[in-house]
Amino acid sequence: MVRKECGLSSVYDSKVAQRTTNMRNANSSTTNENSTAGGWPMRTITLREVATGENRREVPTKRLTDAEFQARREKGLCFRCGEKYHAGHRCKAKDSKELRMLLVKESGEELEIIEEEYFDAETEMKPPEVQGVENLNIELSINSVVGLTNPGTMKVKGKLGEEEVVVLIDCGATHNFIAEKLVEKLQLPMKETPNYGVILGSGTAIKGKGVCGEVELWLGDCKVTDSFLPLELGGVDAILGMQWLHSLGTTEVDWKNLILTFFEQGNKVAIKGDPSLTKTQVSLKGMMKNWDTDDQGYLVECRALEKRDMEDREAGAQVTETEEERMATIISKFSDVFERPSRLPPQRGIEHHIYLKQGADPVNVRPYRYAHHQKEEMERLVDEMLTSGIIRPSTSPYSNPVLLVRKKDGSWRFCVDYRALNNVTVPDKFPIPVVEELFDELNGADTFSKIDLKPGYHQIRMCPEDIEKTAF
Repeated sequence: MVRKECGLSSVYDSKVAQRTTNMRNANSSTTNENSTAGGWPMRTITLREVATGENRREVPTKRLTDAEFQARREKGLCFRCGEKYHAGHRCKAKDSKELRMLLVKESGEELEIIEEEYFDAETEMKPPEVQGVENLNIELSINSVVGLTNPGTMKVKGKLGEEEVVVLIDCGATHNFIAEKLVEKLQLPMKETPNYGVILGSGTAIKGKGVCGEVELWLGDCKVTDSFLPLELGGVDAILGMQWLHSLGTTEVDWKNLILTFFEQGNKVAIKGDPSLTKTQVSLKGMMKNWDTDDQGYLVECRALEKRDMEDREAGAQVTETEEERMATIISKFSDVFERPSRLPPQRGIEHHIYLKQGADPVNVRPYRYAHHQKEEMERLVDEMLTSGIIRPSTSPYSNPVLLVRKKDGSWRFCVDYRALNNVTVPDKFPIPVVEELFDELNGADTFSKIDLKPGYHQIRMCPEDIEKTAF
């Protein structure tokens, strides 16, 4: 199509008249090249009728063979013009400003292209049926794989057997695709095929294998029976590509309202996309415009980490005799560190204080009732703490209730309820470390260690003047 914006409307009109005259004459055909005042070389390709019984003349086309294609790739040459390719390369063949115009006759008459010297090096692809997929060029948009979509993406809810699925109608996909996890879950029959490559929109290729034939998919009242290629998909369960769209014939698409309309057996079928199924990127500024006062959310910051091959030894993993000897030596050398504590922690210059509010009376809360079967366990835990020196007999006016809490391993945890004491205590005010700053301090470190303390409590000594306040 030639538009008036190009300044070629007059040339276009004359050429149409000239070519129309020539097309009526089946015995002559020419190819003319003209230049306009604007410097645009225009090539008109004449289409002539093919007489009945006439043998078609094979048109010599200038296409790259596989060997030439591979040779240019290895040498880093442009696939179109053959010159050295680099980041700022401008293809001469692409920048020649050549405007090609095809004059087509009325429909119903067979036409033949007489000459075509300039061509696009990219392979022309048609959406064939899924047969012998190893010989096909299969393409899929990269957003369909990672699960990222835009507001104009057409997603609909469907049904595959008894399973509700999310289906993406994607004209950028050459074939139909189905999620591998869905194939395994529904145990769909899959025909074995040689490995085939699927080219993503980014240019990278991923490997696929197998074909699920005659899959019945329902989109509302519309039944789709077609072949699907299993692939790992993100955000959707199935993709209907040009393989299915091509079989519909004439279609109408309202991308604003996400409505696909076509005719099936004389009946008009309309499939409407569901905007709520799309995942889109949003800026922080745009999100804040729609943010209400009562809304809650989480801000997650993701960073790329460099993966390194490091040896990871889990607990219970087999170790060599040499490693056992080295560990035994270390444990023996630092036996005081690994032995069970039998006394209070050493003096470290830091003691815990309990400052009561002015005028507060000693806290004395009535003990809780506990089950009879917990009595022996409570007495045992008290004896252990008396032996280790964690607690001592007291005649303090303070008294806090005690209860037992079941641990994950089935044992009991001895807990003292200090809530009443906390209510009359002056709270400490100190800054809490920011987790982002802690992560920044770990930047550059490649070795991390963790030494677990046997008990999580009783690690800091209590100030002697405040010991009586902790009585139970």
